[in-house]
Amino acid sequence: GEAAISAVGGALPVHAPVALARLVREPQNTWSNVAFVWVGALLVASGGRRLVRCVGVTVIALGIGSFLYHASAARELRQLDVATMFWVFLMMGLLGAAAVVPRWRERIEQGAGLWLGVTLLAAVALTAVRNVAVAGGKPFSLRVAAAVAAATIILAIAQVARRRETVGAALQMLGIVTLFGLAVGVQSADRPGGRWFRPDAWLQAHALWHVLAAAALGWAARFLATEPVAEKVAEARAAAPASEA
Repeated sequence: GEAAISAVGGALPVHAPVALARLVREPQNTWSNVAFVWVGALLVASGGRRLVRCVGVTVIALGIGSFLYHASAARELRQLDVATMFWVFLMMGLLGAAAVVPRWRERIEQGAGLWLGVTLLAAVALTAVRNVAVAGGKPFSLRVAAAVAAATIILAIAQVARRRETVGAALQMLGIVTLFGLAVGVQSADRPGGRWFRPDAWLQAHALWHVLAAAALGWAARFLATEPVAEKVAEARAAAPASEA
């Protein structure tokens, strides 16, 4: 909604001529994507699991794709923005699966690079069919994908927190879910007709959504990447010689 002309008579809002004359047409919505690039770079440089580093690559790609789209406000670059969102959703889903199902962890981890390529192709395919209607609905829409991804991530976080059985894990889960909730609330309120859809506001709600979503994704990825302490102890006991047990 940044620098848009407010909708009149139910029409969709369009960018104001002064915004279209700028090199960066939506300044706040553009530069706030640095948060995604920064969080993704932290995940890549974490030195941890390959799968987490691959997730970091997708988050960086999301930051770049969203940056280019909001800077240009070009319909064509919207496809790049959407494809990178699908890519992040798919890789975060894999990270959640690896965290929840221990027997899958090594297999997914070893093929992290391959999964990165496979999910990229899947993200491109989903972008191409996201507006296809089935039985009166759009099952591949970005909104549906975001809801499924959020639910999957939150369920995985809850399962990992349950395994750890610590106050710290519970507090982290609460913090991540709160960030996700705030991000979704801000993003929803910024839609045309929403209470925070204010094209000339000094702080754009969509820019705030970028920052909150980046923080939530980074925190969730780091949380899911850490194996539960109890599981490590159990594995150590299983690997110990019978004489030491």
